[in-house]
Amino acid sequence: MSIIKTPAPIDIADLKKFFIDKETFFEIDYAASTIREEKLLVYISNLDLPCDITVNNDDDALELVRCYLESNFLVSLPSLEALTISLLLQHKGIEEVKNLDMLEALKPQLESWIQKLDSLPLYNMYCIDDEELQEWVKTEHKENDTADLTGVNFVSLLKYEGFYQFYEKINSTPNYYSKYFNEYMFKGNNLFSYWANENNPMFLLTSAIADGTIDTEHYIKCVEQETN
Repeated sequence: MSIIKTPAPIDIADLKKFFIDKETFFEIDYAASTIREEKLLVYISNLDLPCDITVNNDDDALELVRCYLESNFLVSLPSLEALTISLLLQHKGIEEVKNLDMLEALKPQLESWIQKLDSLPLYNMYCIDDEELQEWVKTEHKENDTADLTGVNFVSLLKYEGFYQFYEKINSTPNYYSKYFNEYMFKGNNLFSYWANENNPMFLLTSAIADGTIDTEHYIKCVEQETN
């Protein structure tokens, strides 16, 4: 892999290198960049190149993660994904608190993400081709029909095995997000395309249900215990 360290915007000569060598990876120096905050995330999302951002101080990190948490478009940045997972686990008391100032500054944004993420065990049931499970999700839980994509990058965390510690604690009452659960609103994809991956133990469980190796009624009881 060829790694190019660069400010943003990326020089055209460096961009051309990616089209010659698809293994090229860009490390964007946030401090040296003339595009910052949300504009930088938009720039990276539009380029759709393999890249990450490096920051060298807490103020820049807070500025950047705030924009990431509030973003209404998808952007792939491993360092921000890892930091967000850590902040969520710290907020829930699953990980030791080591970013107290950041947790306090970003509390509303983190709690908005947690509400959505806490509801995904319901989605895990809803995406099974079983009318009983789907009806239970819709009728026994409050519907939230928002189409607001603020915080949409919550789906970007689902590919990480380490993220699923998050479900050791459920902090909020799960909602039935009717649009998130049913529509293709994640850059042309549906929620299932992010949820269905080999690092997701809950998805693997649904596969066992589909195979008939786990009883549906027993599964509902287990989920009710987890979400109450």
